[in-house]
Amino acid sequence: MSNQIALTASILTWYDYEGQPQSKQLPELELHIGRHPTNAIVVPDPIVSRRHATIVYENLRHYVIDQSMAGTLLNGQRIPSNNPQLLNDEDVITISRMNFTFRDPFKTMSKAQFEETLGSSPSFINNRPSVYANGNSATNNNEKSHGKLTVNLEAGEVQIDAEEVALTPKEFALLALLFQHQERACPRPEIRRAVWPERDGDDEQAVSDEEIDGLVRRLRQKIELDRSNPRYIITVRQVRGYRFRPN
Repeated sequence: MSNQIALTASILTWYDYEGQPQSKQLPELELHIGRHPTNAIVVPDPIVSRRHATIVYENLRHYVIDQSMAGTLLNGQRIPSNNPQLLNDEDVITISRMNFTFRDPFKTMSKAQFEETLGSSPSFINNRPSVYANGNSATNNNEKSHGKLTVNLEAGEVQIDAEEVALTPKEFALLALLFQHQERACPRPEIRRAVWPERDGDDEQAVSDEEIDGLVRRLRQKIELDRSNPRYIITVRQVRGYRFRPN
């Protein structure tokens, strides 16, 4: 048995559009796949829906649910919309040009198979997040409060002083991008790709600097107490971009 090893958590493995191996540990609640940057797995393809599919965990098993216009394939067959489909070891979920392989944590595999599954991302081993009684993960960064501002990416909610702020989809996409990359500034090209994926690569409908600046201005109007001295959305002139400042 020395050459056998068992996974401690279910994972998805896939190759991204650049041919690089990727893997993602599946949470005990839900994992979302889609074009919007707030999804756990983002597929930057115009035919992919903002939230294309969800993997849910119930009764110790994982299920995939299609929530898209274009459809989701399971082992080459299109699955019914909004109808949970049980996932078994080595099942393949196809979304656009991306194939995701489901790995069952209860199946024992050889060491060679395990290393092939991991690729370059072994960090999920023995790293299952603790779940609090309210359903929030101890390692969950989807919801955080920063002073008067609270951002919940998974729920798509933004609040100031516990009062919900109504953001447009583009405003929320921008805030989500900056919020998820607090450690660095996001330059304009990255903002264009994340917030306007439907126009990426279209020279005739290229997103202008004025559109980005206008979106930032409208977002600041909704979440900043003093728009002339913003606390959260900070201009970074060195990279011609913006960043989220948590404190």
